[in-house]
Amino acid sequence: MSWRTVIVKNRCKLSYKNDYMLIISDGKEKALHISEIGTLIIENTAVNITAYLLCELARYKVKIIFCDHQRNPYSEIIPYYGAHNASKQMHRQIQWPQTAKDKIWQRIVAQKSSSKLRWSIEKPPTKPPAKRL
Repeated sequence: MSWRTVIVKNRCKLSYKNDYMLIISDGKEKALHISEIGTLIIENTAVNITAYLLCELARYKVKIIFCDHQRNPYSEIIPYYGAHNASKQMHRQIQWPQTAKDKIWQRIVAQKSSSKLRWSIEKPPTKPPAKRL
């Protein structure tokens, strides 16, 4: 059962061995069983990670989040096969007519815009405005 959120903050190499994620840094090696990891956050752009480990993390349905050079979330990896019929659903969606895709895209953009507007109204500014000189 996955329950850990692992945050990688320093330069290291991440690799796979016998269902364990190996973290190799400064000549030291640590191992975490992949089944315990729910989310892996990679905050440092100097981290090396093997493709085999990425595949195994996806197989265990581990969410992987990559951060940019300012340590802000930048992208994530989500496995295609999170459900029994994911492949079938993906092929159906690819075959949708372009008009359906356009309507769905419009709804997504409208929802994002309204969420952003709602968030900006609900959340007060954290810092007072800067004084003009």
